[in-house]
Amino acid sequence: MLFRSKPKCVIDKVCDYYTYNSSNIHRGKHRLSDSASNDYEATRLTVANYFGVQANEIVFTSNATHALNLVANGLCLAPDDLVLASQDSHHSQILPWRNSAKVELIRVLANGRLDLEHFQALLKRQPAVVALTHCSNVTGAIHPIEEMVSMIREQTDAIIVLDAAQSAPHQRLQLKALKVDFVAISGQKMLCPSGIGFLYGPVDQLERLKPQQYGGGTVDWVDEQSHVLRRAPYHLEAGTPAIASVIGARDRKSTRLNS
Repeated sequence: MLFRSKPKCVIDKVCDYYTYNSSNIHRGKHRLSDSASNDYEATRLTVANYFGVQANEIVFTSNATHALNLVANGLCLAPDDLVLASQDSHHSQILPWRNSAKVELIRVLANGRLDLEHFQALLKRQPAVVALTHCSNVTGAIHPIEEMVSMIREQTDAIIVLDAAQSAPHQRLQLKALKVDFVAISGQKMLCPSGIGFLYGPVDQLERLKPQQYGGGTVDWVDEQSHVLRRAPYHLEAGTPAIASVIGARDRKSTRLNS
């Protein structure tokens, strides 16, 4: 029996792109580039529909770590800004914030649940960002995000950034219903090809992020003195992306992710 680590439809779509197209997207005026661009954007629409959001609220990233770094660096926090993160977070939800600001960790109780009394006390310090983890990769605990978001909104104006890399493969998240500002998701954990992740954010939140890379795909206009950035999400997608991986994330019926 042939064992495949990815669904056959994923492998087929990646192979088809490299066999019959292999053109760049959004750069050329020829048929192959148009075809690749259409397939690429069709995946963005599929991802958006799957998570109950708009297509221009989805940024393609290389992984969930990349998505979290885009937010942590793009918000341009001050060194003395406070960021709250949970003690059982993946270090990709801690280190980017530690590199940008001051981080305090929410304690974890002996049963693996977050200490919400400690969380309540930390919120009184008016954090700039609260970096939540939906499901811990350390303990497997699923945290009460809705309750925690309500606590945050009642007390602070903090930006809420959710790491859903571990939870998205196991339940169909409706991202708007979570009422957070940004969500990072791993594609490869959802049986998509390697090298793809998703960052969700409402357009106004994505627009406030300063790009960490500039160049091809990020601008509408460049002259000798100035440039005009493209609208979200494209100003955050610099250079040639993992086109085959993105196209391979969508099944042949074009109605769902390969999860």
